[in-house]
Amino acid sequence: MNRLAGCAGEWQGISTLFLPDATPEGSDSILAVAPVLNGRFIRLDYTWSQGGAPQHGSLLIGSHEACWIDTWHMSDRMMICAIEHGDGAAWSCRGSYAVPPGPDWHWRIAITPELPDKVRIVMTNILPGEETGMLAVDAVYSRVS
Repeated sequence: MNRLAGCAGEWQGISTLFLPDATPEGSDSILAVAPVLNGRFIRLDYTWSQGGAPQHGSLLIGSHEACWIDTWHMSDRMMICAIEHGDGAAWSCRGSYAVPPGPDWHWRIAITPELPDKVRIVMTNILPGEETGMLAVDAVYSRVS
């Protein structure tokens, strides 16, 4: 959490969306990182666009779990994610979502702070029975001075 807390502030960059059988689509993206409740949680709010339509997302990170919401991927649902890695240079969490009529798919969010001036967020779609998954989002940010 300390390393993520060191990311507090405003960031700008490019968020690239990867869809199967489509050309990756990059868009301008803004990221705001803030500690909440006296540093017990870290909140990341971000913007991006797909096909010119503005999109928004938020990730609330705690010591044991995170909650992810997003206008494009999640619509009106919340994904509760278990923390996978919280120490060292990278942080990640993993949640799941329904893909009827089959088994749930998984979603991994990994944040790599390259402090003081870079942050990378990678989101991966993981099919049932797999571990590595398919790249879905790759966002690279620079700190706004």
